[in-house]
Amino acid sequence: MGADVIGLQEVEAYWERSGNIRQVERIAERLGGYHAVFGAAVDIHKSLDGRPVRRQFGNAILSRWPLLTTPTFLFPKLGPTNSHSIQRGLTEATIDTPIGLIRVYTSHFSHLYDEERMEHARFTLDVHRRWVVEGPVSSSHHQDTSWLEEPIGLKICMPIAPCADQRHQARRRRCR
Repeated sequence: MGADVIGLQEVEAYWERSGNIRQVERIAERLGGYHAVFGAAVDIHKSLDGRPVRRQFGNAILSRWPLLTTPTFLFPKLGPTNSHSIQRGLTEATIDTPIGLIRVYTSHFSHLYDEERMEHARFTLDVHRRWVVEGPVSSSHHQDTSWLEEPIGLKICMPIAPCADQRHQARRRRCR
């Protein structure tokens, strides 16, 4: 493939229509040489061949380099109840690249109406801006040192790379 970092949207785990597999694991396996994270925005109990599994839908990030932290944030769900409106989210990864640490985001904004799509964009910017104040996933001191296994010293001002579905055709006005 040749890509260093890949952001995916509409990734599934244990859905009939995708063969009841964990897609991100299958994709990473087939591409070879990628670290992968799956950020579920939808997470539902399912019984598969008599065993419990989690039917999930969300985003994924694949990287040639280690993924150090990988939180997923759920977007506010404003969609109407009279149409197919699903929970969506923003998946973030801090990646240890040869040129230093970078943060990558991937998401699939709502396509139902402009207001929700714009709220998702504002939420994404807010997550990025808050990171500067709040810091990495686990910071400061804690008596249980396993919380501090995250690499110490993540740079606050590291570059970011957003990945998103840009195919949206707004019904009333174009969102950019």
